[in-house]
Amino acid sequence: MLKTWIIYAVVLVASALLNRIKPGYVSSIAFYTILLVPVVSLMHLAFSSFIFVFSHKLDKTKVSKGDEITYIIKLVNPSPLLLAPYSLHYVSSERLFAEMEDEVNKDIIINRNSRVTLRRKLTCTYRGTYSLGVDEIIIKDYFGFFSLKYKEIEQHKILVYPKLRELKSNILRQVINESSESVVSNDAQNM
Repeated sequence: MLKTWIIYAVVLVASALLNRIKPGYVSSIAFYTILLVPVVSLMHLAFSSFIFVFSHKLDKTKVSKGDEITYIIKLVNPSPLLLAPYSLHYVSSERLFAEMEDEVNKDIIINRNSRVTLRRKLTCTYRGTYSLGVDEIIIKDYFGFFSLKYKEIEQHKILVYPKLRELKSNILRQVINESSESVVSNDAQNM
């Protein structure tokens, strides 16, 4: 962002010098256009932040270890204008989002009167309780002058249970018999 402001300052000073050295209609229009670029960019960013609609949900909140869940994110642009680019930052254990490490910081552009739906399949590899969802939404203007961060987004909680396996009755009897035989043989040896 600092680099953008430095380039902007150099171009603004150059257009001001051109306007002073060679005054005229074109040099004045160029100067005032360059002067108003950050103002228009900030207004567009403010419009984009007020008009977009964000929603997210999980298909399941209680799963067994090793199961997959689907996390659905919807961004909607109800206006007839193109909105500023968005980027999403996720919160969760890195183990859940390991597959999508490279997709986290990509910019999302929502066209006029349209919606973007993102579906993420996540594998729950460890049991426990996790917070899952979008941690913050960063809205940036096209020129890179400003950015807004939304951090007050409600997180989803998921509970991952251990994987339960069904034991066959004959295997269970065999395990019980072996354990009772070992207990009896240990008692006989101790006497």
